[in-house]
Parts: sequence; structure tokens; C-alpha cells
Amino acid sequence: MRLGADHGIGLEDVAALVKGPQDVFWNEPEKESDRTLLLLVDELSAAGGISETTWKALRSERSVVQILDAVVTVAFYRLAAWTLNLCETPLDPGQASCLRESARAGMPDATAFVAPLRIEPVRVEAWPLWLFEETSRWPRFTGHPERRHAGVYCTLANHPKLFAALGPLMAHVLRDVSLTETHRELVIVRACALDRGAYPYRQHVGIGRRVGLSESVLGALQTADATGLEGHERVLVKLVDNLHRSGRIDAQLWGEVSASFSVEQIFDAAVTAGFYGIVSFILNVARTELEPGEVDLPRFVMRDWTMSQ
Repeated sequence: MRLGADHGIGLEDVAALVKGPQDVFWNEPEKESDRTLLLLVDELSAAGGISETTWKALRSERSVVQILDAVVTVAFYRLAAWTLNLCETPLDPGQASCLRESARAGMPDATAFVAPLRIEPVRVEAWPLWLFEETSRWPRFTGHPERRHAGVYCTLANHPKLFAALGPLMAHVLRDVSLTETHRELVIVRACALDRGAYPYRQHVGIGRRVGLSESVLGALQTADATGLEGHERVLVKLVDNLHRSGRIDAQLWGEVSASFSVEQIFDAAVTAGFYGIVSFILNVARTELEPGEVDLPRFVMRDWTMSQ
């Protein structure tokens, strides 16, 4: 709110923002552009993607780069909120919360996330030279330059500065994270299922198998309650699920999580889930074509919102 006030967002605007795009405040013609951005936020938060109507409204007045920036801003501040809520970080002096319990919007029609492609991937040969040189130093591509050709990276190349900014966080999650490889992949697979990230879900089910996730664990991750998981795996999934449900965890779950994992590992679990929300949101909005494979998103109902392909 404080930063918003510095940029002309008043208390009336904030009250309407909390109510959402359905509030009559946004019905004025001059507010239509802002309402479209709010729809982007709500649809991403509810379903991991945006409807065709919202996409067309965005494209009528914004570039692909601007839309990608908006998508990443939503996902990044969800990640930040999760982390601060996890720590129960107090408000700064003079701050007052105006948040209310949010009701998830209804899921956009499942057909909203079906082809055709929205954002054309950029062939590696067409990448700016500086981006090619920058990514050549990344652990992800060292010794494996062919990985650049994957749809996720060619989609991100539509916004080179964003792609470069995400590189260090990606390196941390995939190489330096304090979780074990199996726990990292468990968090990623579950987070992608909840955010309807079909592309990274398919990729990381395969990676999970390679690092030792059993078929019984992978099967449990495809159910609403992750039935059958025990021990550390069960606790991690409860953490990811509760962050997606409410953006926070209660004292009882914090006790369970902190009894099994260090603070560093808890941070890494939350950030890993949040980072793959960024990836899922971008690829869902772009409708990036899936890589070859047989793995599809699971169908299940979780608490108060429905997940379906």
C-alpha cells in the first residue's frame, strides 16, 4: 500500500483491489485496462493460466514482454508472500493490513489452456548474442548446450532480461537447494500439479523417477490428499498444499515441518514451489507446446477448487 500510494493508488483504489475485478469500481471505461490486469491476477491465482478473453484483452494494449512481466510479478509476489507468511514476519511500524480472506475465483474453462500457441518460442539461433553467452555459463547448460532448445527456454527468450534474471534462482533450485534430490522433485511435481503446469509436471515426473522417487510416491502425488505418503514426504506435501490453499501454514503444521526440516530447507521448499509457479504460469499463458512424453496432469478435486485437464 505504501509503495502504491507513492504511485497514485489511493485508499478507494485499494478497497476496490481487495474486492477484485467484479467490483463496480472497475466498470468505468478508463479503468478497463486495470480490470484486465486484475483478471490476470485472479485467473492465474485460481487456475494457473488465463482465459482466452483475458489474453485477447491484454494483447490489445500490451506487448508480450509486458504480459510476461505481469505474469512473473504475480508469481514472484506469491512466492514472497508465502515466505513472509511462513516466517510470520510482522508488519513494519505504521503498517496496517487491509487483507480479507480471499475466495478463489471459479476455475476458467479447462479449454482455456488448450492449444493453439499464444507466444511463439524464439529459436536459439535467433537469441541475442549476449543471452547466448550469458546462458553458456549457467550450470544448466554447461556441457549440455542442447538443453537450450527446450520449449521452456525458447519461450523465456521472448523476454531476454527476464530470462537472465531467473537464471540464478533456477541454478539454486536445481543445483544448490538444501533439500535432497528426491525431496526437491517431490515439491516440484506437487507444485506443478497444483498450478496446472503441464509442461514442467511432465518433465519433473521423469526427473523424479531418475533420482529415486518411487511409483507409489508419484501415484500419491496425483491424488487430492496425497494418500499413502508418510514421514518427510507427507510433511513436505502438506507444506506445499497449505501454501497453495491459503498462502500460510498454521502453528501445528509449522511444528511438524520444523521437526523434520531445518529452517533453510523449509525456505528452499517454499521457494522451489514458488519458482515452479513462475514457470507454470509463464508456460500456461504462452501455451508452450509440451515436450514428447506420456505423462499428463492428474485430475483431482482439492478442498474448495477444482483441478481438471
